[in-house]
Amino acid sequence: MIAFTLISILIFVFLIYLLTTLFAKAKRSIFPWKKVYYFLAGYIALLCIVHVAYALIPEERFTEIETVVEKDPLKKYDELYETVRAGKGEEADASLVEKRWEKQYPFKALYIKNDREDLDWHFSIVIERKKTNDGKIEGVLYKNAAEVKLNGFTTVIPLRPPQLKWDEDQFIIRPQKLRVHYAFFDMDDVTKQFLGRKNEQNGDDGSFEGSAFPYHLIYLRIPKDVSVINESNMNVELIGD
Repeated sequence: MIAFTLISILIFVFLIYLLTTLFAKAKRSIFPWKKVYYFLAGYIALLCIVHVAYALIPEERFTEIETVVEKDPLKKYDELYETVRAGKGEEADASLVEKRWEKQYPFKALYIKNDREDLDWHFSIVIERKKTNDGKIEGVLYKNAAEVKLNGFTTVIPLRPPQLKWDEDQFIIRPQKLRVHYAFFDMDDVTKQFLGRKNEQNGDDGSFEGSAFPYHLIYLRIPKDVSVINESNMNVELIGD
């Protein structure tokens, strides 16, 4: 952004110099120099304010977008799902773990609920029964991502993790929306800001594609005799019975 600002200033100064030269050749006796200086100073001040404001925005408001170079950037999420389903969660890629927890659980049943039924399909819960009744539930929430394709470019955007809440014997999942705004610039041409030509293409020209693994994965290990009651339309799969 600093380079962009410097180039913008140089182009603007050149335009002012060109205009003043033309006016000088026309032998005009009166020229509003103060207005030119004020306009130039205001323009530079505006650029400085923009950069200061940008620097003050908290980093957590930004999401890092990974440029995709591999043919199947979401393959690791598919492999993660198959690994967990096979009861080998300990072998899963640790970098894909969003959160781990352990909870004392004295109840005989586990009720699974979703705060938003319209987003049920976003989740898959794999539950493994332990061989003993140790009175604890262990859980893992895994990360997930989605592909965004735009004008031949593909990026992977991490999805926001859901909120997980326990209310005695109820396990409540609250999905979080992720709204993506994007723009594509066909070339770096700073002169277009002066000439008034638009070089921006918004989301309608691209496509947003869900990942090949289009839901969050939650893995639970429950005591042997705890029954599972699914009160949602989410995909709940029991293993280790």
